[in-house]
Amino acid sequence: MTSFSEEAAMASPAKYTFDTEFVTGADGTAPMPRTYSDDDLDAIRVEGHAAGYAAGQHDALVKAEQETGAVLKTIADACASILSTLDAEQDRLTREAGELAVLMASKLAPTLLDQQPTAEVEALVDEVLTHMSSAPRVVVRVNPGWKERIEPKLQAIAAERGFDGKLIVVAKPDTPIADCHIEWAGGGLVRDTRAICSQIEQIVERRFGARISRFGDDDSQDQ
Repeated sequence: MTSFSEEAAMASPAKYTFDTEFVTGADGTAPMPRTYSDDDLDAIRVEGHAAGYAAGQHDALVKAEQETGAVLKTIADACASILSTLDAEQDRLTREAGELAVLMASKLAPTLLDQQPTAEVEALVDEVLTHMSSAPRVVVRVNPGWKERIEPKLQAIAAERGFDGKLIVVAKPDTPIADCHIEWAGGGLVRDTRAICSQIEQIVERRFGARISRFGDDDSQDQ
């Protein structure tokens, strides 16, 4: 015997048994396709144009940034190259300036020596006697060819400085005109032009990296 509920179920067929649902209107008719007004179409076109313009602007900005980065890198590389060249040029000019200064000194030294051959010896003796006024004796060894000429000048310096001791001027063979040996009890000093020139050359070479031809070896100093 079939129950009432089973009969009702059999009497009411299923709405649909497949995946696609065909929706109908309230009156059972198919829905009408959507229509667009001119204003709708204009709005869609404007929206699409704006979206396309924004995308184009973004792409252009990305490309501009890439090109700007490439240009800046090129400029940076060029600047680095220029600075490197300038550093090398500055080093060269500094080195040449050092060489020129020493060369000028080497050319001027003989002229100055001819004009005042014993000036440096006199200045050194003057300084020593100023600080050694109480020494009992000071011996000055000088170039043999200039001993007779320089001795009166040194004695005059001793008198001016109030030197109470005895100043002895002695000829020392192989002593250049501008050099001398000064000795006193417990001490002494030497003026050696060649040694001074050698020190100058070493300083210039260390500072500027320049090889300087030796100067101060003029034979006129030994006359």
